[in-house]
Amino acid sequence: MGKIDVNACYKIAFDALAKNLNLDQVVEKIRDDIHASIMVVEYTGKIVCYASGGYQRKAVGIKKSWITTAMYDHAMRGRIPDTDYYELPGCMAVIKKIENKECHLGYCIIIFNDKYAKEDYSEITDMLRNVVANYWMNREVYPDESVSFRKRLVNHDIFCGAKSELCYLAREIKGNYIMACFSGKQNKYSLPMTQEIWERSYGRMDNKLFWVLFYDIRDKKDEEILLNKIKETKEACCVSSIFREIEQCEKKVKWLHRMNEIKEYNKVEEIMLEGEWYAHTIYTYAWTLLKNKGLRDYSVEILKKEDEEKNTDLYETLKMYYLCGNNIAETASRMYVHRNTLVYRLRKIRELIGSDIDDMEQSGELLALMMMNDLERIMDGGTRE
Repeated sequence: MGKIDVNACYKIAFDALAKNLNLDQVVEKIRDDIHASIMVVEYTGKIVCYASGGYQRKAVGIKKSWITTAMYDHAMRGRIPDTDYYELPGCMAVIKKIENKECHLGYCIIIFNDKYAKEDYSEITDMLRNVVANYWMNREVYPDESVSFRKRLVNHDIFCGAKSELCYLAREIKGNYIMACFSGKQNKYSLPMTQEIWERSYGRMDNKLFWVLFYDIRDKKDEEILLNKIKETKEACCVSSIFREIEQCEKKVKWLHRMNEIKEYNKVEEIMLEGEWYAHTIYTYAWTLLKNKGLRDYSVEILKKEDEEKNTDLYETLKMYYLCGNNIAETASRMYVHRNTLVYRLRKIRELIGSDIDDMEQSGELLALMMMNDLERIMDGGTRE
């Protein structure tokens, strides 16, 4: 391509700001003029805006919403020493910090193919990062400079990343692992606090929950020491069982979220262990979902009432029938009854419930209701209120 008109880019940027265009629109207008990809990244690693300079830029869109640790490391390996230039496969990039009041707010990145125009791209990056810094001037929250940018990316990948990001981190964050979720005000928790509990840890604040991954737990003694130190904080928290594969972080985050939603837990400051609260959590979380769908256990109660009054076994029969995948032969075998007996019971169940028990959606709802009913009875010590 020909010489880049840097002054024209300045004019484009300031005209766009004068028209009160948002940051995405400013970046896109400059992209259209310089025919290069532009990315603005927050100090958290979040991609605030991205405009692709490729021929298929409209189809590309914003595919990634966050810089991953792997992406960062890949870029760092291509850095040309003592410069802001980076050599990437098939292209180059200029990456510069966005700063305001001596605070690191993020990065401005331009990815290009014309290496002979790299000084022009560098000047445009300088201009654009100043535009972004001014655009963010009124931000009230500034990052804690004690946490490096890469560590922020690692924290995000651990607690919000997909399995591919977690697999990459497995090289440096060794197992075994325990995850904890502390509930409370943001200023009560910090990474230094968690490192007092266990030096080898990563932490991240997310929606008033402070998440921590403790790693390199070598044996049962380490596990006991860690759990005792968590208890000594006297802070309300949910704690996972120990796990060996870092890829399980994704599931543990979802599970601890569910544990944290239990109302009884939120009323007291105590530690909730995954193993001890497993059934309670399933019941509380799943039953809420069922009620939100408008489901009721009237069908279940009809069967239980029939069993109590006539000494039948219709409730357990239907549950076993569903657990056996609606297979009559297998159900009869598992219940030690004749096939004809089972067929008679199923016909009686259909008459009482008044619906098609073999309907896929209906059978799924009824089985869920019965499982919730059983869990509730177990938790109430075998009785119903």
